[in-house]
Parts: sequence; structure tokens; C-alpha cells
Amino acid sequence: MHYSVMSLPEGYDTKVGEAGVKLSSGEKQKIALARAILKGAPVILLDEVTKSTDQESKISIQEAIKGIKDKKTIITVTHQMNEIVEGSNVVFLGKRAPLEMEKAVFENS
Repeated sequence: MHYSVMSLPEGYDTKVGEAGVKLSSGEKQKIALARAILKGAPVILLDEVTKSTDQESKISIQEAIKGIKDKKTIITVTHQMNEIVEGSNVVFLGKRAPLEMEKAVFENS
């Protein structure tokens, strides 16, 4: 992911907001995640982190998350279970399961 960010015009300083340069969704997500990781915060909140990204970006983002999951508390809000990193504690909220917790274990991981 570092190399993807560094290939952008201004590297980690590339603007990603509405008034920023034209970046793909994947590029915006990668640079935002990289900034959060580098900031050194002990907790990172990810909201639909791979939404509207291509497969290559999804893989890159997931690899970055796997690389830090044992060093930081990561809270992921998602509708897509494939965004959850294996070995994570998962809390399901909703009408069918008001509060259910389990360890994420995936086949073919």
C-alpha cells in the first residue's frame, strides 16, 4: 500500500476530499487508511473501508489491515463479511441477531 500512496502526485500529502484531486475510490481509501495507520492512534475506525473499490484495492487494503491488526484496535463497520479479517472478534447487530459475538474464521483464507 505504501508504494501505491507514494505513486500519487503528492504522496501522503495528496488531497482526498471533495475539493481534492481526482482520485479513484480505491486510491482515496488507501491514502486515508495509510494516514490513519501512520498517525499512531491506538484505535482505528473503518466504515465500509472497501466500498466502491476494485479488487486490487480491496486486497491491498485487507493486507494493510492484517499487518496492523495485532498492534491496534480496529473497529470495522460493514455489511460485507469479507471485509472482516480472520481471527477478529465479530459483533453482529441487527433485527435477527440483536447482539451476537464470535471469532471470525473463514474457509479458503
